[in-house]
Amino acid sequence: MKHSATYLAWLRARIQEESGAALIAVLGIAIVVFLFVTMGLTVASYDLYTQGREQRKTKSLHLADAGLNQYLYTIRLNPSYYETSPTLGPVTTEDGTWTVSAQPPSQTTPLTLVAVGSSGLGLSNTTTITATVRYPTFADYSFMSNAGIDIGSAAHIYGKVRSNSYVDNAGICEDEVIAAGDVRGSGQFKKGYKEYQPSVDFGTVTTDLSLIKQAAIGDSTYFAPTTYPGYYIQLGTGRFTAYYVTGGETSGNLTLTLIGNYSLPSRGVVYVDDNVWVDGTLTGRLTMATPEVARIANHIRYGNSTSCFGLIAQRNIAVMYWYPSSPEDIELNGALLSQTADISAAFKSGQYRNSMTFTGSMAYATHSGFYSPGYGGYRNRSYSYDSRLDINPPPMFPIIRDGSLKVATWLEKK
Repeated sequence: MKHSATYLAWLRARIQEESGAALIAVLGIAIVVFLFVTMGLTVASYDLYTQGREQRKTKSLHLADAGLNQYLYTIRLNPSYYETSPTLGPVTTEDGTWTVSAQPPSQTTPLTLVAVGSSGLGLSNTTTITATVRYPTFADYSFMSNAGIDIGSAAHIYGKVRSNSYVDNAGICEDEVIAAGDVRGSGQFKKGYKEYQPSVDFGTVTTDLSLIKQAAIGDSTYFAPTTYPGYYIQLGTGRFTAYYVTGGETSGNLTLTLIGNYSLPSRGVVYVDDNVWVDGTLTGRLTMATPEVARIANHIRYGNSTSCFGLIAQRNIAVMYWYPSSPEDIELNGALLSQTADISAAFKSGQYRNSMTFTGSMAYATHSGFYSPGYGGYRNRSYSYDSRLDINPPPMFPIIRDGSLKVATWLEKK
């Protein structure tokens, strides 16, 4: 009996121990299950939150992009819209709101649009897009003509070529060729060509000349008609010097009377309401315009890599290569535009110079040239497109009003 009682006591103790261990095990398993369930619910909740935030972020991005596209559409129709309406919005949609603000172009920066889209409260639901845009200009092309373009067998052209008539190419064109008429010739078209495209309206340059004139008057860089043959402008470092041309046009030995020295104006334009002669080394950005004839008397160079020069004439632009002071090897830089005539050497029988090196762009109404065999001009000629003109042309350089825009950059603020 004693042994039986002892055994029963041991058995009850063992059962109690195993019951306690089982309870502990059950509690442990319950805690683990609870933790897993809680973690699962937390992860699921976070995923739902993240998905919702991403959806709101995507909506805000689409809203900002929609606002940007709306503003771009508007300024395609009205190029000066940003001046009268620098802010568009806020515009409310079913997904949220958008607002677009325009920062006008300066001498060094293009038109900048800042679009903000918001799909709810808080910065996490807002997206900002900054885009820099500009209109195509007459400086986008190495050569642009309102007439046909004939490219000789010795020509090697870098930069786009565009004609409001035909293009006859016997040389090498490294970039795209565009014509309102047909494209022909045995030459190479490295990036192809397009025929029968819309013409570029040279008549719209008159509008830009009017805007340049108004800006020059505002900046006190307007030069009125004079009884003298015209004005001579010498380009310099951050400035230019203006003279009256009082004689010497026939001999090429110009006689000058000083008017004064001028800092480059804030809007970067000079308007000479008479004939103008120009040369020099420019450090800075400047566009010069005249309703008359522009004559290049000597080198036009740049003082640094950010300088840029535009020369616009309603009549012709002539390089006065036969002047006694004109160099044997001339260097010309800039975007040149003749609205109704040509850009050529001012030919004089029997007068020659060795070479002309041109870097920039030329747009003209009629056939142009710098050498006439047996007559005169530059025996050697080199033409290169200044690719900076495609990114940031000279101040207020005439735009091509064909309803298109160039979006140079499109950046989402992170």
